[in-house]
Amino acid sequence: MNYTVYCDESRHSGGIGCQFAVIGGLWIQREFRDAISKDLSALKKKAGVGAELKWSRVSLKKLEAYKQISDYFWNNPHINYRAIIVDQRSVDYSKFHDGDRELGFYKFYYEMIEKWLHPDNDYNILLDFKNNSDMKRLPKLHSVLRNFGQPRAISISNLTSIDSSQSSIAQLCDILTGAVAADANGTEVGTPKADMIRHLVQSRNVAPLSAPSRSPAFSKFNIFRIALGGHRLDG
Repeated sequence: MNYTVYCDESRHSGGIGCQFAVIGGLWIQREFRDAISKDLSALKKKAGVGAELKWSRVSLKKLEAYKQISDYFWNNPHINYRAIIVDQRSVDYSKFHDGDRELGFYKFYYEMIEKWLHPDNDYNILLDFKNNSDMKRLPKLHSVLRNFGQPRAISISNLTSIDSSQSSIAQLCDILTGAVAADANGTEVGTPKADMIRHLVQSRNVAPLSAPSRSPAFSKFNIFRIALGGHRLDG
């Protein structure tokens, strides 16, 4: 089976309200990708949303549109979501990441992706564009994932970055990842974002939204609080 994986991250830069960083990904069977993209674009048009969908843009005026987009995710059997939550206060960058926050960031990306790579499948992995201090970050992540997959009959045919403004599916990933991060870090009661999180909780039927899943198995909505340490992307 062939998958396209759309990835995004939230609260990873640190600072106030960013204790918990979240890295998330949408797994979409490639044969359904174009239809899903068209559906999401049609939903945006019907709701009168012309701009890019982003968690940061959830507002009272557009709240119902964002709820409709999230409902499409829950009702479509060909879209699966996984996210890892990292307590940034517990990350020892000196010990595990050579003092390099960016290196640690991509190690966490590896942890998010690796658990959902299965034998006899091919994966096209698309990360939201990010300015990296080291231009080799994405090629190195691709190499490490291929090294993991090769003896397991897992193909990583591509790993690159995209502009999320050009992809409705990437925008859906932004919404879900932003919602998980907001829930993990705390959201002011009575705000449109709190209402949106409550709507997502009703669909997941698990509270809070950022509550860890019972296992990392492939599922509709999977949340994992990462155990720090992990694999090397620097050698």
